[in-house]
Amino acid sequence: MVDAYGDEEQRTGLFTMLEEYLDVPFTTMVLGVEVTVRGVGLPPLPLPSPVPEEAQWIEACRHWAG
Repeated sequence: MVDAYGDEEQRTGLFTMLEEYLDVPFTTMVLGVEVTVRGVGLPPLPLPSPVPEEAQWIEACRHWAG
C-alpha cells in the first residue's frame, strides 16, 4: 500500500492481494448456513434484518470500497 495513491489504488491493491493469497474455494458459515466461497468481489451482499452483530466488519468493508 506504500505506492498506492488514493482510495481507488488502495482498494485495488487490497483486492489484488486477496485474489493472490486467498485459497478459494473454501466453505464457511454465514448466518448459520454453510456456504462455499469461490472468490471475492467489490459489491457486498445486502444485510439481513435485523443485522447481525458482526455487520460492523461488513460496514467497514463497504466504507473502504467507497
